Amino acid sequence: MPKLNLKIVNRQLIGDKVFLVTFYSKEDFAYNPGQFLSFKVADKTFRSYSIVEVSEKSSFFDSSKIDPTNVHGRFISFIVNTNQSGPGSVLMESSSINFEVEAVGPAGRFEMQNSSDKKIFVCTGTGLAPFVPMIRMLLKNPNPPKMDLYFGAKNSVDKFFNKLFSSDELQKIKIYTSLSIGEPKEGEYKGFVNQAMLETIQDFSKPEFYLCGNPLMVESVRLMLEEQKAKKVFFEKYSL
Repeated sequence: MPKLNLKIVNRQLIGDKVFLVTFYSKEDFAYNPGQFLSFKVADKTFRSYSIVEVSEKSSFFDSSKIDPTNVHGRFISFIVNTNQSGPGSVLMESSSINFEVEAVGPAGRFEMQNSSDKKIFVCTGTGLAPFVPMIRMLLKNPNPPKMDLYFGAKNSVDKFFNKLFSSDELQKIKIYTSLSIGEPKEGEYKGFVNQAMLETIQDFSKPEFYLCGNPLMVESVRLMLEEQKAKKVFFEKYSL
C-alpha cells in the first residue's frame, strides 16, 4: 500500500468536538470517492479516516499560500470526532499546524455503483465523510441521479453538513435530518434515521442505499432495509 508523508495545514471546528482537518501532500495519488487513509498515530498504531476531499485547491479554506506553484501537490481533508480522546483524536485535534505525519493508502472498497438508480445515503455524524466526494462526483454529471441524504445527529450542534457542501450543492440534494436528543426544528425529525426513512420512502426496492457511521446504526438500518425488501444495500461501519 502506498506511503504518504503529510503535514497538517488547516483545522476547523465544525461541530461538538468535530473537526475538519486538512493535510497537504507534495505528491498526487490515485483515489476513489469512498476510500480512506490510515494514519500512523503511535508506534505500530494506525487509525483510519474516510477522505472528504482530494484537490489541488481546497474547498474549505484559502490554500493558495501553502504551495503557490502546487504542480503536483494535493490537499486532503477529513472530518474527525475527537470525543473518544484516543491517539487519533489527539493527533487530529492537538497537533500544531505544519506537523508532519505518515499515512498509508488510499484503501477501501466502499464505492458507488455505476448506475443511474436513485442514491440514498444514510449516515450518523462523521459517517458523512465518504458521501461528500461521492455526492460531489455525481453532481458533476450532466444528468445526475436523484439523491437523498438521511443524516443522524444528537442535536443541532452536530448538524454540520452545510459546512461541507456549498449552498448550490445543498439545493440539489434532498436532506432529512434526525435528532436523537435535541428538539427538531421544522422539517427535521425526532429520533433515529430509521424512523425518518420509514416515514418518507415509499418504495425500498428500487434505490441504492449507502450506509456509513456508527456500527449500531448501520446494522439497525441494514436489518430494516432487509425487512423492507431493499435489493441494493452497501455499507461501511466505523469502529466505536
